[in-house]
Amino acid sequence: LGEYLRTLLLYSHGATLRVTVLAAISARFEASYAHLAEVFPEVDFWRETDFARQVEEAVTASGEFLLFGVDDALFCNLLPLGAAADALRHEARLSCVHLKLSPGLGFSHPAGAVQHQPRMETLGEELAVFKGGDGSRDWNYPFELCGTLYRSALIREVVSQIKSSGGVEGGLSHPNRLEVAGNTVYSRALGEQAGASSSR
Repeated sequence: LGEYLRTLLLYSHGATLRVTVLAAISARFEASYAHLAEVFPEVDFWRETDFARQVEEAVTASGEFLLFGVDDALFCNLLPLGAAADALRHEARLSCVHLKLSPGLGFSHPAGAVQHQPRMETLGEELAVFKGGDGSRDWNYPFELCGTLYRSALIREVVSQIKSSGGVEGGLSHPNRLEVAGNTVYSRALGEQAGASSSR
């Protein structure tokens, strides 16, 4: 988690971040989290007591955009968050910006398999655009918690739809379940916000 926070703050470019960490803190790691809170005073640390409620609070309180992240990731190069935010503001066809995807990513580690890349076109100097559904595995997993920037309004709609379908006990109760439930409702929520457009 320390390296995730250090590299996120170090490499983020063109955006002011408000970072919240939601963590299940056991007594064994209490001192470690206290140390991280001292090292990163600009970060809000939330002790997990009710994952579903706290995720909903974080999503509700988010600004124009929301970036999910996980504690076992780190960044090793510039994160063009300013360019990503501008693209989401001005390109209605985009639903999100995946920070972990790049034209060089052809192997899915979770699946242990080669994955098909979609056809890409450049968007400015720092981003590439592809159509959702044209790739496989990581290239066809639009709602995920490992480093994707979204319009907050869309994520609020996703959370609302998960709740209305009775998903608090299932879809909002754990990060893995949130990803599965989020992908189930993501395309529907995107369609309702963006009208007839299905491009992402």
